[in-house]
Amino acid sequence: MNRRQRILAPRLARLIGGQLPAGAVELLLDRGLLDLRACERHVVADEIGRLESRGVPRCGAMYRVAEELGCSYAKVRTLYYETFKQPKR
Repeated sequence: MNRRQRILAPRLARLIGGQLPAGAVELLLDRGLLDLRACERHVVADEIGRLESRGVPRCGAMYRVAEELGCSYAKVRTLYYETFKQPKR
């Protein structure tokens, strides 16, 4: 379990409505049963959307999410815009 997975797990648990505890999400990520990139995309899009709804400009929201997740602004920007390229399920 790496640092990013530990940061993502509670956010993913919240994103799916608390149906799974964060510990279960951590275990699924650790075992490779969840697509980490897809999870990152969903968490980033959700966090940016949440901040934008509070009036934070998109670029500012991206910087804040990058700081919270411990990654670069460029990665957050790429993940965010990838969400629009993925087919809806």
